[in-house]
Amino acid sequence: MAQTSIDHLAAKRERLAELLRAKISQPRQRPMSCEQRRFWELHQLEPGGAGYNNPYAFRLSGVLDKPVLRKSLSEIVRRHESLRTIFPLQNGQPVQEIHPARPLPLLLVDISSLPRPSREVLAQRLRQEESERPFDLARGPLVRASLLRLSEREHELVITLHHIVSDGWSENILTEELEALYAAYLEGKPSLLPEPTIQYADYAAWQEQFLRSAEIEEQIRYWRKQLHELPILELQTSPGKPAASAVDDRSCLFRIPAQLRAQLEQWSKGESATLFMVLLAAYQWLLSRYSQQEDIAVGTVVANRNREEIANVIGTFVNTIVLRTDVSGSPTFRELVRRTRETTLAGFAHQDVPFEKVMQDLVPESSPARGPLFQAMFFLQNLPEDVPRLPGLKATGGLDLKVAIPILNLATELKLDPDGDLRGTIMFRPEQFPREAMERLAVHFELLLKKVMAAPDQPLTSLSILEDAESQRILSDLNCTHSQLPDAAMCIRVGDTGRDMHCEKRRYGGGDSGCAQVRRSLRSTRSRVSRGTNPLHDAGFGNRDFAEPRAP
Repeated sequence: MAQTSIDHLAAKRERLAELLRAKISQPRQRPMSCEQRRFWELHQLEPGGAGYNNPYAFRLSGVLDKPVLRKSLSEIVRRHESLRTIFPLQNGQPVQEIHPARPLPLLLVDISSLPRPSREVLAQRLRQEESERPFDLARGPLVRASLLRLSEREHELVITLHHIVSDGWSENILTEELEALYAAYLEGKPSLLPEPTIQYADYAAWQEQFLRSAEIEEQIRYWRKQLHELPILELQTSPGKPAASAVDDRSCLFRIPAQLRAQLEQWSKGESATLFMVLLAAYQWLLSRYSQQEDIAVGTVVANRNREEIANVIGTFVNTIVLRTDVSGSPTFRELVRRTRETTLAGFAHQDVPFEKVMQDLVPESSPARGPLFQAMFFLQNLPEDVPRLPGLKATGGLDLKVAIPILNLATELKLDPDGDLRGTIMFRPEQFPREAMERLAVHFELLLKKVMAAPDQPLTSLSILEDAESQRILSDLNCTHSQLPDAAMCIRVGDTGRDMHCEKRRYGGGDSGCAQVRRSLRSTRSRVSRGTNPLHDAGFGNRDFAEPRAP
């Protein structure tokens, strides 16, 4: 009798274990976070696009143990449910579906037999193609790993994730865990990393509760007031034209030298500000000059990792906030930085409310493609790119990877390079802006930074954003008509800033027809500027910069 009971109990335990194993092997569905839903909606606008791919690559020099590398990457995927998540539809609505852990495939491409110059060219093309390969959110997987073999002791590792399951912070987590796991497995030891106590689905569940709390209402009230009657930013440049899908047609590169960056950083400390605040202030002033507007709103992103529990969780936590600054009143740069600092601190203090919630409250009929709250974005990554330190290997980053541009009118990103330079990228819609205008925008941005550091207490309206050669070309060469004026010799005198344009009658003989002809000429220029067809327009001049001459 006793033996029968023992056997029956053992059978029940085995049956329970089988049920548990079956449950673990089945996908689990959970509600999506606001951040995941936002990226899902954006992906639907370009389902075959790669605008929200998040690739990073580095070269590994030395003896690489490929099985250990594959095992390390697979363990990272096992540890983080977000890397095993897909987003199918359930009753017409997307949900996050978490799958059981499986080994991560590591695609090996051997190009070592080619001559070295050909290898380098092909390696660049292959990693670019990999970074641009689209994901299927409903089927997954949403993380890929490829290994290019250039020689016996030289490889390139390319890891690509979709932003719906990762962000910039997640890259650092992945790098740190890869370091620890590769070192342990190489020595035949087990992982020493503690098991995660929080998974991304737990954050999504917490967020769902937070969105029903009283705290979020207070934050929404702030944004409702801060973004009331937000104007549309309209940069006065010549119309652009549709471009091919190549990334080069949608972005331009520039650099802010390390010496200038260090000067900006040191100056910002004296203003109790950050480098981001100083750069943002200059960027907003530049947009003001290009648009002839004084109420400038720029979107930016925050890590949104202000809780210790989620500091080591891979997933998409990044949030978007809108920073609105009043640049009116001819402020000095020092005063403008103070305004920007106040706006930025207030925005960061109210970053918990998801941007999607702000959009729903302020513009309920909006779509992800419209982006009605801002037309320009600004990012700063002021930490150098992190590369893994693996035993027996030297890892180097900075590999050329150009990512397709998401749907957005204008975005400027600055990244800190190991040499101390800020590497800038201006991303734009070519049908909205001509490439030449965006290249000038980059030149004007650097020039403005130099001038405000030289004279931070000088009114910004007195600073020219034109280089000497450009000023000569725009204000002299392109406006030299060589026309003979009747009854008078007139000249247009332009001040150093290009904004105090007025006409003086130097010589006249019994009539004001000369002034009348100049008036007609300036009216014509005004009309061309309003249509965006005048070269002065691309330099940031608007209709208010032209004054009609009057006869005495």
